[in-house]
Amino acid sequence: MKTYDLIIAGAGVAGCAAAVAAADCGMSVMLIEQFGGPGGVAVEGGCPDIMGLSDNRRQIVGGFADALIRRLDRRGRARLIDQDSGRIRPEPIGDRPLIGTVMSTSLDLRLELAQMLEERGVELLGYSRIIGCRKNHGRLSSVKVANYAGTAYYSAGVFIDATGNGELAALAGATGLLPDSEAEMTKTLLFSLGGVADFDKAEMRAIFEQQVAAGTVPYPTQDRFMGIEMLDGRQFLCNLSLCSGNAFDARDLTRMDLELRRQIPVWVDFLRTHFPPFAGCYVTSVAPMVGVRDSRGMLGRTLIRCRDLDENTPVAAPVALAPRCYGGHGLKCFQQPGLPINRGCRPVPMGALQSAEFDNLLAAGKTISIEPMALTSVRLMAVCMATGQASGIIAAHGAGNADYHEIQPVLQRQNVFFKQGER
Repeated sequence: MKTYDLIIAGAGVAGCAAAVAAADCGMSVMLIEQFGGPGGVAVEGGCPDIMGLSDNRRQIVGGFADALIRRLDRRGRARLIDQDSGRIRPEPIGDRPLIGTVMSTSLDLRLELAQMLEERGVELLGYSRIIGCRKNHGRLSSVKVANYAGTAYYSAGVFIDATGNGELAALAGATGLLPDSEAEMTKTLLFSLGGVADFDKAEMRAIFEQQVAAGTVPYPTQDRFMGIEMLDGRQFLCNLSLCSGNAFDARDLTRMDLELRRQIPVWVDFLRTHFPPFAGCYVTSVAPMVGVRDSRGMLGRTLIRCRDLDENTPVAAPVALAPRCYGGHGLKCFQQPGLPINRGCRPVPMGALQSAEFDNLLAAGKTISIEPMALTSVRLMAVCMATGQASGIIAAHGAGNADYHEIQPVLQRQNVFFKQGER
C-alpha cells in the first residue's frame, strides 16, 4: 500500500489549489478525482467563468487563483468580463487587479491546472472514487479507492476533503452540515448558445424583468436574467435552467438532470421570441453534469454563521477572505426575501477548515464548516481556490495540530490574501 504525506479527495479548483500549496511546502501529494482530470465544476459543470475574486471594489483572492489566471492570460486564454455589458474585454489582463469575473474555457482550465500539478510532482489519479476509509485512534489512516482496475487502499498522514459535497468526511463518519430543504438553492444545467448578436446585459435584464412582470417567463421562479459572453466572443453562456430536489439522492439527481435538459429548448424558444439579439441563437453545448450549488459541509472547530457575516465578527486566525454576502438562487425567486445585503469581505477562520473530530482531516472549498444558508459566501470558484490553498498549507504544518504563528508567514509567502484591508 503506497503512502503519501497528503491525499486530497476531489480535483476541482479547491483540490488543485490545496495540492499545489502543499507540494510547494514539500509534501508528497496524491489527488483523487472521479472524472478524467482536474477542473471540477469549471470543466464538468461547463462553468469556465471564475467569480468571487473581488468584493467589486478590490481584489480579495490572490495566491493560487491569481497565478492560474495570470498564466492563462499570458496565453490569451483568460479575459475579464465587463461588469456592465456582460461582454468580454478584449485587452489582456496584465498586471491589473482582478475585479469582477474572469472568463476562460473549460479545456484551457483543465490543461493549465494539469500543468501546474505536473510541475509540482502531484500524482493525479483520475476516473477513481473514494468509497471507504480506515480509521485508527481518531485519525484517518487510509482511503479505499475504486476504479476500472478494481479497488485499492492508499494511506497518508493528512487528508483533505475537496469533493464539493463532503464525500470523504461523510465516509469517515464526521458530522455533516446539510442544507435545509426549504432554504436550499436551485440546481441548474449550464448551456451555451451560438448565433447571438451584439447585446448589452443591462438591456437584457430590463427586458427580462418586463417579461417576468408580464408572466411570460416559462419558469417563473427564474426572475433574473443570467448569462455572459464566452471567451471566443461568439457564444453566450446561459444560466437560466433551474429545479429543486435532493442532490444526495441519486434517483432524484437523475430526475433533475432530465428535467433540466428538457428546459433548455423551452428557454431557447423564449429567448428567440423576446430578445432580438437571440433571434437566431442555437445550442452549442450543454454541461455534462448538474450544477449543485448547495453542499454537505463538514463540522469544523469553527462554524461560520450568517450572524458572523452580518456583524463582521472578528477572526483570530484568518487564512483567506470571502464576501460577506449570502443567499441567492432561491427556490421561489433569485434573492430570498428578508436576507441582508452585506458589503465587503470577512476573513475565513482556520478552524473552519479543520475537522472538529479528526485531527488529520481538513476541508476545502464548499465543504468547509459554514452554516448552509451562508454558503454563498464561500462557494464561488475563486474563494474555493483560496480555502483550498489555505488547507494545503495547514496540512503541511500539522493539520489539526497546526500552529497559526507558523501558518501566517507561509500564507504571506504564497501571496494569499487573508487580512481585511490588504489591497
